[in-house]
Formats: sequence, structure tokens, C-alpha cells
Amino acid sequence: MSRVNLVFMMIAVSFLPTCNENECEAARQRVRDCFPGPCEEGGLCSNEPIDCSGHRQCVSDCINDADCVEIRDGFSGEATGKSKLLLTCIEKCGMSR
Repeated sequence: MSRVNLVFMMIAVSFLPTCNENECEAARQRVRDCFPGPCEEGGLCSNEPIDCSGHRQCVSDCINDADCVEIRDGFSGEATGKSKLLLTCIEKCGMSR
């Protein structure tokens, strides 16, 4: 997985909402749970509602199906085989736009 794809994944997730009312909100909370501790304003800490459809919903479904090991590996900047399924799923979301 290239660094460009990793950056794309991080950007896509940063726009996901924070509650657990839909797939996007659940995905955002899942990522936050996998990276406990304080976070910066905006991004994963944002409480702004957002439409969860199309590409965002696809990426959210990928994240919701992944475990924390896959998510942390995918966000590491140097992904290994541990996050292959997650990153492949997210890549397919980009292709289906």
C-alpha cells in the first residue's frame, strides 16, 4: 500500500462523524477507540455531523469490519500485511466512486 493511499485513508476517516448513529459515526468511534488518549481539535475529535453515504459509507464499512490491529497498522505510515484486507477494502471504495 502506497503512502498516498494511507494519506487518503486518514483523510477519509477524518471526515467521519463521532457518534454511533450510523456507519460513519461508528467507524469514527472505532478509530478513536483504537488510538486512545487525547486528540487534536477537528478530525477524529470533531462533533460535526456529516452525510454518511457513497464513498464515506464504503470506507466506514471497511473500518467497522476491521480490528484495532488492522486499523493501527493501516495508520502507521508503513503498513504491513496486518492491514492488507482493510486497505484493499478502502482502495475498492475509491475505485467505485
